[in-house]
Amino acid sequence: MVTRAGALDQGNIIPNLIDAAESLPPGQPLFLAGSAINSIKDSGGKVDPSIGAHGMQEAIAIWRAGDNPEGITGKAYIDALRRIAHSQGMKSLIATLEQRYKLG
Repeated sequence: MVTRAGALDQGNIIPNLIDAAESLPPGQPLFLAGSAINSIKDSGGKVDPSIGAHGMQEAIAIWRAGDNPEGITGKAYIDALRRIAHSQGMKSLIATLEQRYKLG
C-alpha cells in the first residue's frame, strides 16, 4: 500500500488518481485528505466537513467518468475543472474549489 498525504484537495485529486492508476497496482493508493474536507465552510461561514467530503466525491466522479481536464496544469486546470463542475451542477465541488483556490 502506498499512502499519499498533503496537497490532496478537490483540485488535485484527479492528477493523483491518474498517476496512481498509471504507476501502481490496483488498490495500492491510500489518499489522506484532511483540510480539503474539514476546512470547507458553508454559505454562512460555518465549517461543514460534509461539503468538503461531497466535493471530493464529485471530483472523483469526474475522474471515473473520464471527463477530467487533460494536458493543462495550474490555474488553467482548476478553471477547467470548475467549468466541468458548473456544467454538471456539482455545487459542493464548485464551493470547495472557490474556497481552496480563492476563486469568485
